[in-house]
Amino acid sequence: MPRTSQPSEVRQSLVSYAARILGMRPYFSGKLRQKLQERAQKMGFVAAEEVIEAIISELASNKFLDDRYLAAGYVRKELRKGWGPRIILLKLIRLGVDRETAQEAILTEADLPQQKEAISHYLKKISRYDPRIQTNKLFQRGFNGAAILNRFDSATQED
Repeated sequence: MPRTSQPSEVRQSLVSYAARILGMRPYFSGKLRQKLQERAQKMGFVAAEEVIEAIISELASNKFLDDRYLAAGYVRKELRKGWGPRIILLKLIRLGVDRETAQEAILTEADLPQQKEAISHYLKKISRYDPRIQTNKLFQRGFNGAAILNRFDSATQED
């Protein structure tokens, strides 16, 4: 049978849980919201949504949650791994980042020079393939056509 606890008890329990998991690693607000909802359900708290939203907004206003900062770091990390902006956008949305924040992070962190650098790094890994296959692989990894063509044009000029 679900517990009907005092709102202060629910809040205190969820705040301490949020502090503990945020102390281990940073989370996007969407993922933290999901974890708090799972925790509230596991503990049998009924109607904890308002409390969770208040906790999320309080943590965000105190800069313990910063989706923009985390999204920018995530974009840089995924670019280094050889993923393009389109795939990174889908990954960010899957992680619970709103589309506007994800697109803003991609615009600032994955501009054309950074994409060219990521493409160059990835092309070193797949250099054994024919240029057509390389181009196809780059499209599959989410790079846009302008960055791919720009990279191959500059490689042709260097030869």
